[in-house]
Amino acid sequence: MKADIFWHIYLVLSLASLGFQGLAHIFSLVSRGNTALLAILSISVSLLAVLLDDYLVLQHRLPLFFRLLSHLSIPRFVYEALIMLQYGFGRCGNADAKVQSLFYLMQITDEDYGFCLLMLLANLLLYRAVALLLLLKKANRWRLW
Repeated sequence: MKADIFWHIYLVLSLASLGFQGLAHIFSLVSRGNTALLAILSISVSLLAVLLDDYLVLQHRLPLFFRLLSHLSIPRFVYEALIMLQYGFGRCGNADAKVQSLFYLMQITDEDYGFCLLMLLANLLLYRAVALLLLLKKANRWRLW
């Protein structure tokens, strides 16, 4: 894992950028050309994403509803995956003898890296599917649904 860390970082950031692109498509379709609404949506979701990440409040201290809502946050999984790639997988000494304080505080282990990738992929597919449904609804002239 140490030698090919670049490709793991590239994978995480690529999944994140594609997920953000789907989210931007949703915002664009919902706002229907209203720039003020687009700005409000973007700022609101960005602030919510920062509050639901492990930057300010740790996940295990959030109420259950916000913990479930944080699974829709792309920055949360990018942050956790990059932290694991930087400090995890035995890079900071023997993990069995000394528990790393950052991982202990965030309550994550090296095994959570796969979960982060899976959730990034799930968010990407979810946001792209919602954007496609909104686009089909907007382009449907016959109003079938």
